[in-house]
Amino acid sequence: MSALIKQISEAFDIKIIQAGLIYNKYLKSLKNIDIETIFDVYTQTCLNENFVGTSFEKLSLVCELLSVEFKRRFEDKDCFLKWLFKKYKNKPCMRLKMGDFSYEYECYFGSEKQRVKASCNEALIYLNAWGELCFKDGQKVREMSAEYELELINFLFLNQHRIGKDLELQNEKLLKSEIINHEQDYEKAKKEEARMSALNAPLFWQKVSDFNKLQKESLNNA
Repeated sequence: MSALIKQISEAFDIKIIQAGLIYNKYLKSLKNIDIETIFDVYTQTCLNENFVGTSFEKLSLVCELLSVEFKRRFEDKDCFLKWLFKKYKNKPCMRLKMGDFSYEYECYFGSEKQRVKASCNEALIYLNAWGELCFKDGQKVREMSAEYELELINFLFLNQHRIGKDLELQNEKLLKSEIINHEQDYEKAKKEEARMSALNAPLFWQKVSDFNKLQKESLNNA
């Protein structure tokens, strides 16, 4: 984890040895920790708590709180949900892939109620201003079904390493790529057509000349 130690040293303007102490004492046991998370918590905590001292002293105090908060976030679902709302309010938080999780819901077949199993589709999940999970179009997740919402929350909790990552639509990237490729193919085809026309022009006009000559000879012999 030497890369993270170097990032800590540079981001907080402290010595490498101090960054190593911070990492080994507070951060080594934490999973999925990154410099962005550390910096966000550091900035907010220093403002809220009015910490004073050197960068190393303030970072030590913040990391002590962070280690508790981060640990609880991965062990307690309520703590996780509070963190999720705090960090991703009015933002997208996760890109779901087809079949990431399964859920059951009740529906009627004629007059008989049955439970049906289904898998989630690809979707971009947002948190609105009230901390409710929503889809990109603003529809609330719970409107899909209560079972879907519960399974989604469980999936988010167990897959925190994917939160905030790959939020662009994959098919949008693919579409842009396909458009560029089609344009490139079209330009190549036009250039090839122009090249072949230039090569064939002399032969074409020779054939026109020969045809006109034959036509005149036919008229003269008639």
